[in-house]
Amino acid sequence: MAKAPLGTIRGAFYRAVPAAAAGFALEDGPSYTFRNRYNVANQFGALYFADQAAVCKATLEKRGLLRSRRLPFVMLSFDIRVDHILDLTQRDTWTLLGVTREDLIMLRPTPNAYRTTHAIALGAYESNRIWGLLAPDATECGNSLTLFPARLLAKDFVRLKDTVAL
Repeated sequence: MAKAPLGTIRGAFYRAVPAAAAGFALEDGPSYTFRNRYNVANQFGALYFADQAAVCKATLEKRGLLRSRRLPFVMLSFDIRVDHILDLTQRDTWTLLGVTREDLIMLRPTPNAYRTTHAIALGAYESNRIWGLLAPDATECGNSLTLFPARLLAKDFVRLKDTVAL
């Protein structure tokens, strides 16, 4: 991790959340207790964004959440500018870290699916120099941006732009 080049993320990113949680969309508390791709449960939380609205919709569809309609969801768009991002969409980064794209998009039901992504996330988080990760999304229709709120500084910006019902 110490040799990995870091970049800046700028632009529009998206989150789909239950409508009742829209006011809390920038809190990482819920992810702290759950095992997700780029946060380790009970060690640190993360905020997950998509580089396209289609990625959020594909994730909800894959989980059956839009078909069931048990909860209404909203799509939130954010204007994001954050430094110190590790770009896991680049082959050079995979080579440096000794991983493959397939390691990064393995689905949850696969045994040990998150072993590699958890190791990367833990190394990134503990390095104190990486404030987030850009990675291929498991839906394979775009990329995911994972931010570690505990690492963000005042000069970093995540601003809500719009909310649309799904």
